[in-house]
Amino acid sequence: MKMFGIRFNAMPAALIASLIVTVISIRAYALDPADTVGPDECIDCHAPEHDVWENTTHYKTYDELSLSDTAAEIAEALQIDDIEAPDGTCVNCHFTLVGDSADDAEPVAGISCESCHGAAGGWIDSHGEYPGADPESESPDQRAARIAAAEDAGMIRPENINEIAANCLSCHTVPNEQLVNVGGHPAGSDFELVAWSQGEVRHNLFWNDGDTNAEASPERQRVFYVVGQATDLEFSLRALAKSVEEGVYREAMAARIGQVVAGLETINQQIDSAPVADMLAAAGSIDVSAPDPAAIEAAAEKVRNAIKTFASSQDGSTLSALDSLLPAEGHHSDKY
Repeated sequence: MKMFGIRFNAMPAALIASLIVTVISIRAYALDPADTVGPDECIDCHAPEHDVWENTTHYKTYDELSLSDTAAEIAEALQIDDIEAPDGTCVNCHFTLVGDSADDAEPVAGISCESCHGAAGGWIDSHGEYPGADPESESPDQRAARIAAAEDAGMIRPENINEIAANCLSCHTVPNEQLVNVGGHPAGSDFELVAWSQGEVRHNLFWNDGDTNAEASPERQRVFYVVGQATDLEFSLRALAKSVEEGVYREAMAARIGQVVAGLETINQQIDSAPVADMLAAAGSIDVSAPDPAAIEAAAEKVRNAIKTFASSQDGSTLSALDSLLPAEGHHSDKY
């Protein structure tokens, strides 16, 4: 089978044997429980955001995932005794763990603040340290220094949309082959960054004291749209590179790559972007007749570098040609 220049044949037994595990592990953004503080530590300064979060599926997963019949069926198929076990399959994407180590960690929430913005142990104090009583008290230089210190300590700020998108797609591509092939878990969410970021998880409240949960500007949404499609390509490629067997998961990742490549081609017809062209060239050059996981990973890395270039060079003001492609409304889940 061949799609968009990528050829999918059976993987040789020698290559399968060379891969130590069959469970994909590309959660580069997984939290270290020892560095994680939990969402309660954020409420003092971010109460309005916390109130929004409590009405999301991200929040509800903590109380309701373990009661889900679907989750129970998946756990049974994978012989998982405890869905919330800290060393289990489910916790990396569905829970926030806090503890001295991964072995003794306990879930304290579902998908929460640090799931998107990084483990806060190293930056939560400095992140909120102002020279006076409120954010308006600091000078531009002081603010820049405070932000830089937090980022150096691992904070992923909303402005770093390529990193936020990577956190989203590292779970929404479901990076676990056996979870899909054996457990029957869906092979990824129907995720689109603009719709999902401007839907139930939107919490743009801090700078107006919780008065208005503002949508991102049209310019910013245009950047979101391109970065979201491109990051989907990156993580789908990485997932495919780790696949070790024919089956539902590999076919789903191949189809997902085809869909996002088609989306990026449409994008580039509108904006003629060199970084987007580089992404398409990276995906189109792959020949996995073996297949060659190293080549697919290399292509994913090229896509990642092109995403960084695009995100750092664009404010969206010249991307109005994309407006007709943007979703009309935000994503709201009826899960649970």
